[in-house]
Amino acid sequence: MSAVIDTPVLIAGAGPVGTTLALDLAVHGVASVLLEERLDFPPNPKCNTTNARSLEHFRRLGCADAIRRAGLPAERPTDVVYVTRWAGHEVTRYRLRSSADVFAGRRIGAIDEYWPTPEPQHRVSQIYMEPALRARLATLPACDFRPGWRFLDYSQDADGVECRALELATGREQRFRARYLVSGEGGHSAIRRAMGARLEGREVVTHMCSTYLRCPAMQRLWPHAPGWMHRIFNRDGESHILAIDGQELWLHHSIIGPDKRLEEHDHVRAIRNSIGADIDYEILGQERWTARAMVVDRYRDRRVFLAGDAAHIWIPMGGFGMNAGVEDAVNLAWKLRAVLQGWGGDALLDSYGEERRAIGQLVAGAAAKIFADLYQVPVDHPDYEADTPAGAALRADIGARVTAHNQSEFDSIGMQLGISYDSSPIVCHDHEPAPPFALDRYVESSRPGVRAPHLWRDDGSALYDHFGPGYTLLRLGATPPDPSALASAFAARRVPLTVVDVAESEGATKYQGYPLVLVRPDQHIAWRGHTVPAAPAAVVARLCGLEE
Repeated sequence: MSAVIDTPVLIAGAGPVGTTLALDLAVHGVASVLLEERLDFPPNPKCNTTNARSLEHFRRLGCADAIRRAGLPAERPTDVVYVTRWAGHEVTRYRLRSSADVFAGRRIGAIDEYWPTPEPQHRVSQIYMEPALRARLATLPACDFRPGWRFLDYSQDADGVECRALELATGREQRFRARYLVSGEGGHSAIRRAMGARLEGREVVTHMCSTYLRCPAMQRLWPHAPGWMHRIFNRDGESHILAIDGQELWLHHSIIGPDKRLEEHDHVRAIRNSIGADIDYEILGQERWTARAMVVDRYRDRRVFLAGDAAHIWIPMGGFGMNAGVEDAVNLAWKLRAVLQGWGGDALLDSYGEERRAIGQLVAGAAAKIFADLYQVPVDHPDYEADTPAGAALRADIGARVTAHNQSEFDSIGMQLGISYDSSPIVCHDHEPAPPFALDRYVESSRPGVRAPHLWRDDGSALYDHFGPGYTLLRLGATPPDPSALASAFAARRVPLTVVDVAESEGATKYQGYPLVLVRPDQHIAWRGHTVPAAPAAVVARLCGLEE
């Protein structure tokens, strides 16, 4: 066995969550070891949406544009289309922009183009998104990325975590000594089992069969305008077909139901029923799996943390699973960095689970509700697939109901931009009530706990682009107070602080007239005031999990 390798952070699993964590640490010069069993990228497409909030983070980490250029052809619309069958009738459609539309700033009447964000959501399969993350990580020397390595086990003491890993190609075992260990292993996390954490919630929402296809003929059979996700509902079943490369690669999801056995599912019949015709295709991969709505009972055991699907598993409606995992990684990264760099206390690490578990429960409930709402389509009516005026009228009525029930999954501005850490112990809350949460509604606010409102500056840059690596103090309006006392309190604790003057009038409006606003490294508001706080040292101590 080789000599023990010391590292500040060891991350098990280099999917989007583990890679984002390693990337966020490495951008700020914090070393980590990232272990991944796979030598290549996912064999099957998984998450196919990188949402606006994730892309805001990837903008900060230097890879948002690369992700937006990946996946579907630049000019392909990413509409969501409901049909009776692939070669059948269109029921309704939600218009969404292509990546070219976004880069060009074109308005096409898309349901999400009004969102106040510098980085609109993007439809891209994980098989294209992961390479973009890895390519950015490869430019940063702080991460020791080890593909082909299997994490084995760990033990921890007061000062660190002893870990063992196996290099699969050689059978060589390696020991690591880490200050902190993070599981980004996914839903079957061995670290979660070893720490004794339990998943709580609904064990079965439904069963699914996901089949990855190569089928060049599929596009020729499609009789409608192009789309990205195609939801198919008829008396023979429900399924979704996603365009992966916009040409010949497709992902077919069969919704089997909660009471049927996975092994008895006839995927050949299900695919034929979806398409409505016989067609030749090649199966590139298949997964049969159970959709759940579960969140782990704890995210931390001393020096060991869970993130992403290791901490929460739910039916992947709206891409909420992977994107919530990215937010886990970002939340944990800055707190680990603060502690390792000496400006954060252990209470900061406790706040990771306190903040993210509440959000995990919120997302689990929202995903399960979206799935339940899918069944508002009355597909058993004899006119549903009829090529008649009565059939057309029925489908128009059903389309209106589908839009009322299901559009929020794709117009999920509240889920993406409206998450707030309402009871966080490291936020200085005030008396203003939190904006009401709704999946498809977002109210801009400067209330502590919320995401800082986005603003385009007079020079064309995004306000987020001016935020620093630590805390950022926004001075808004024409005559904001002198923040010297607050800045001195940050300096006394060696907490990095960037001061940004925001003279644009829109800033004063979006931040509700508060001239001083403190923003955390993850772009959530930590404190606001009309004057410098009377006890600035106490504010800094609370925000950084330090004892006064």
